[in-house]
Amino acid sequence: MKIAYIVPALVMKAPVLVVLNIASKMANDGHAVDIFYFDKNVELSIPENINCKQLRFFNKIDFRKFDIVHSNMLRPDLYVFLFKPLFTTTKCISTIHNYVYEDLKNNYGILYSIIFTLAWNIIWIRHDRLVVLSRHAVKYYRRILLNRRIRYIYNGISDIKYNDLLPLDYIMKIHEFKKGKKIIIGTYCVVGKIKNLKVAIKYLNSNLSCGFILIGDGLEKRNLIDYARKINVFNNCLFLPAVKNAHQLNKYIDVFIQTSKAEGFGLSLVEASLYTKNIVCSNIPIFRELFDETQVTYFDLNSDESFINAINISLLTSNYKPDNARCKTEKSYMLHNMYSNYLKLYNYLIDNKNIL
Repeated sequence: MKIAYIVPALVMKAPVLVVLNIASKMANDGHAVDIFYFDKNVELSIPENINCKQLRFFNKIDFRKFDIVHSNMLRPDLYVFLFKPLFTTTKCISTIHNYVYEDLKNNYGILYSIIFTLAWNIIWIRHDRLVVLSRHAVKYYRRILLNRRIRYIYNGISDIKYNDLLPLDYIMKIHEFKKGKKIIIGTYCVVGKIKNLKVAIKYLNSNLSCGFILIGDGLEKRNLIDYARKINVFNNCLFLPAVKNAHQLNKYIDVFIQTSKAEGFGLSLVEASLYTKNIVCSNIPIFRELFDETQVTYFDLNSDESFINAINISLLTSNYKPDNARCKTEKSYMLHNMYSNYLKLYNYLIDNKNIL
């Protein structure tokens, strides 16, 4: 099988990392794989058995060379919309990694969200299949999309490489930060409003023996730092830039938190479970679909008190949830699960079957 993956850039963001995992597994299984990207900045190394090429937006690739063209995010999806030939046997797929309207609204405002959600809706018309990341997302998108050819495939992660350490200066800063603190909560992400991390900063006011570590960059990070200073808990926070292998943060914290108002999947949540880590997350549909209350502890987005209680519950010595969450991930959310489902989808589409 010949497969082309198109991404905006080779950067350390969850959707791109997921695509790279799929592409690597396909190449290792003997398929011919090409990755195309638009932006010059390259933060990721590509395996030698994958052809990788920077693409100018108005330079056309030869779709006929591929059985599958798999685009991810707005510019690649637009590229397929504009340049996919009218008559071709090549099947085009897009993975929708988030809840587009909610994500855009939280980060850029309602007007921007309405305009670009409508544009994306039109762009997706030309794809042979849209893949979302959960059953809930299937129901959500079937209500609003013109293209109803939708199915879900859960993201999957490769085995955690525990020896892939954080940079030494990060480790030293974390060890110094932890001195004198009884509890450390932490997370890593692209820092936007939708991540709702202010609730973690507020929590520090109720427990001054607690520390909060955040690894990541984004539009909201400066606001979080300013807010921590404003309520006098900045010394209880450690803000570190985005870095490869950020999942290693789980080694140094007591509770992993995922406080988002919305998520396409929750990859870092799944990664934390492989560390057998106490997990506190917002009570939103995608997290409810991935894990139940025997595996993680939920809090109500509308209640700061609920977050405080969730942290306390997660720290109980009798807590059995981390073991249960790890078992669920090892059964359902590993790379081989995701790879198998995408391979099955590719083969069905190539055989001109539309039963998935």
